[in-house]
Formats: sequence, structure tokens, C-alpha cells
Amino acid sequence: MSQEVPTHESQAWPEQGERLLARAWQRFAELDVNAVAASRQHVRLRTAVIVLSVLATLLAILASTFEGEADSPIARSLRAGLILTPIVGSVILAFANKFQQGERWLALRAGAEEILKEIYLYRTLLQGQTDRQQWLQERLIAIQRRVAESVGQALVLKPYTGKIPPYHSPGDPQSDAGFADLLADDYLRYRLEAQLQWHSKKVVSLDASYTRWQVAIFSFGGLGAFLAALAA
Repeated sequence: MSQEVPTHESQAWPEQGERLLARAWQRFAELDVNAVAASRQHVRLRTAVIVLSVLATLLAILASTFEGEADSPIARSLRAGLILTPIVGSVILAFANKFQQGERWLALRAGAEEILKEIYLYRTLLQGQTDRQQWLQERLIAIQRRVAESVGQALVLKPYTGKIPPYHSPGDPQSDAGFADLLADDYLRYRLEAQLQWHSKKVVSLDASYTRWQVAIFSFGGLGAFLAALAA
């Protein structure tokens, strides 16, 4: 059930239902892109704290090897680094906790996925319902209010200016155009199968990341034991 979707530059949406769906997709896209940005920032901050913790341990081991040369430039540099590294890590951690990047990401992601759920509910089970437009509009307002309350601060979002729907590929027959009502087979193809494919790829990516982190942990552990043996 394909349907040509007008772009932002074209004429106004011909029907109220399409305008409402366009607004719903816009809200979803805004929450989605901001959730991705908040998640990446959260991961970068936490990764920086972990790296600095490993660096502080390494500096402590190296500083102990130069304990007998307290006045040497290398020893002084190591002591300065050993002092500065935990301070920088504490500042980064305080920044992450202050702005609650983890909670913000979760709140934005939950809001985006809830709007997506309501869009598909509007296009499937609520077909033919005379009040479904009012229902969707009320749900959008309620979801945005809940996201703002969860974030616990002024909800300032980076605007989304891309295509609507955000992940539609016009040349792909398996891609959802986002506006037509859906039958059961359409829902399975556009909603469930797409989600299954995304999660399958994500599991593979996370498994590869887990392996890399395990290798890094064992490598730094071996390096720390080697340096400690040299200092003995």
C-alpha cells in the first residue's frame, strides 16, 4: 500500500489526517535524533572516565618506578599527571551526573518509541474510527509532556529538518512511506520485521564491542602486571 508523500517544499498536506501524521512523524524524528545524540554523548563521557581511570593506574605504576628519582623531570611529570587525571575524571563525571545524560537519553528514546507505537496504532487498529485524529493529537501532547517531566529540565531539542518519515527510502518497496493505513501483512513487514532486523544487527555490533573491551581489559591487566614486576 504505497503512497507518495509530499515534501516540506511542496503544497500543503491535502488532508487533515496526513497533516496530523506528518506532525507525529516530525515529533518522532526530533526525539529520535536527540536521543541518539544524547546516547552518544553519554557513552563518550563514560568512556572518557574509564580511560582516565586506566591512565591514573598506569601513571601510579610508572611513578613508583621513578620513586628513587623524585627530582627528575619524568618523575615530576608523572606526579603531575597522577594528580590531574583523577581531577579531570571527577569533573567529567560530575558533568555527566549534573545533566543526567543517561536519564535524558532514556527519556527521549522512550518518548520516540511511544510516538512510533501510536502512529502504527492509528494506521492499523483505529482505521475507520471517526475520533482517531483527536486521539492521536492528545497522545502526542501527553507523550511530550511526560518526556519533559522525565528529563526534569527545560526540554530543548535540536530541530529535525530531514525527510518525513525519517527512515523512508522511496526506492525500497520494503520501506514504509508512513501515511497510508496498513493491513496485517503491511504491519508485519514495516513494523515487526524492520525491528527484528535492526535488533539482530545491534546484537552483532554489541557482541563485537564486548569482545574488543575484553581484549583491552586483558591487555591493560597484563601491561600493569609487567610494569609492576619491573618496579619490584
